[in-house]
Amino acid sequence: MFNVLLILFLSAILILSFSIAGMAQGDINKDNFKKPDTLAEAEKMIDKLLDFALKYRDMVYKYKGLYEEENKDKKEYRQLYKEGRKANKQLQTIIDNQDKLNDKLQEIIERLLNKSNGIGVYGGFNYVPLNPVNSGVQGEITIDF
Repeated sequence: MFNVLLILFLSAILILSFSIAGMAQGDINKDNFKKPDTLAEAEKMIDKLLDFALKYRDMVYKYKGLYEEENKDKKEYRQLYKEGRKANKQLQTIIDNQDKLNDKLQEIIERLLNKSNGIGVYGGFNYVPLNPVNSGVQGEITIDF
């Protein structure tokens, strides 16, 4: 939506700049101004000037509305951007805290894995259904120094 409005706005400015440049070539000044000879010619000139003024007044109101809408969108996007940055900061804080927690857990796991209790006991029963002769009880005692 923003991109479309921006393109329309820039296109309008481009077209308007060419229109104004074209109008500037035919500017009326004291040297080339033809004064009307009759009241009818004056009325016709006034009608043309009035049409011209009304046409550009409508254009000005149109562009004023587009400008206000663009400005409103700009403020809305700026607010959304600020909210997004704030959410990113919060998310980064959560990620950093999670990383710290993971590091602590890794340290605890490594400490527990490397910790020597000194004495260990292991026992189990093994039964082989097709060959019961190979079944038996197993046991083990370990002592770490």
